[in-house]
Amino acid sequence: MNHIPYLTLDEIIKKSDAGMTQPYLCTLSDGEQYYVKGRKATIKGCISEAICAGIGREFGLPIPDFCFVEIDSNLTKYDRQAASDLGDGFAFASKSINSITEVKISDLDYFDIEILRKIFLFDSWIMNEDRTGTEFGGNPNLFFKTTTKDLMVIDHNLAFDNKFDIESQKKLHICRKSWYSDPQDVLLRSIFEPQMKSAFAHLDQKIDQLPNEWLQSESAFLRFVEKSLRRYDDDQFWEQITWAV
Repeated sequence: MNHIPYLTLDEIIKKSDAGMTQPYLCTLSDGEQYYVKGRKATIKGCISEAICAGIGREFGLPIPDFCFVEIDSNLTKYDRQAASDLGDGFAFASKSINSITEVKISDLDYFDIEILRKIFLFDSWIMNEDRTGTEFGGNPNLFFKTTTKDLMVIDHNLAFDNKFDIESQKKLHICRKSWYSDPQDVLLRSIFEPQMKSAFAHLDQKIDQLPNEWLQSESAFLRFVEKSLRRYDDDQFWEQITWAV
C-alpha cells in the first residue's frame, strides 16, 4: 500500500471552470499542479475522495495521483472567493493531467470492456451516482488522454451517499451497458469479488493516513464508509446489480 503524501499549497493558479465543489488549480510544494478541493467540498467529500482514490487504485482503476494539502490562510487572505471555497487547514488534491478530453457515451467502444465494467461496479460499490452518461449528455467525470487514449477516473466527493439509488444507477451510469453486455454476467462476481476483497483489505491503513482533524470530526461517517465497503461479499449487493432494468 502506497503512502499518501502531505504537501503544502504554494500558489493558487485559477479556479476551475467546472465542478460544484469549486476546485482550484494550484501548485503544491512538490512543484506539480493539482486540483484542490477544500471547504466547499466538505470534510466528508474530501474523505470520500481520498478513500475512493486509494481503494480505486488498489482495485485497478486509472485514478490520478493524489495527496493531502495544507492550506495556509496567508495564501488566500487576499482572495476572498478562494478563502471561502478552499478554507484553511487540510484539503484533498488530485494531480492535474494534461491533454485530456471528457468521455462521451459514443466514445465507449474505444475502451476495454473490463475497465468499463470495473468503473460501473466500483461506483455501485462506493454508492456514487455522480458518473452519468446518455445519448443526451450527462456528467461522466471520466476522461481520456488524447495522446494515448488512456482513461482517467475522477471525482468521488459524492460517494457513500445514504440515498444511493441502484435503480437510477442502472439507468444512468455511463458504463452501465458494458456491465450488462454479457449474458453470463452472473459470473462477473467470481471475477471481481476477489479484487474488491484485496482492495478492501487496505482500508484501515488508508483511514489511518487521513488528517487527524478529519478523523475526529467525521468518525460516524467513517464507520458508514467501512460498512458500505464491506458489501463486496454481500449476496444482496450482487443480486441488485446482476440484472439490468
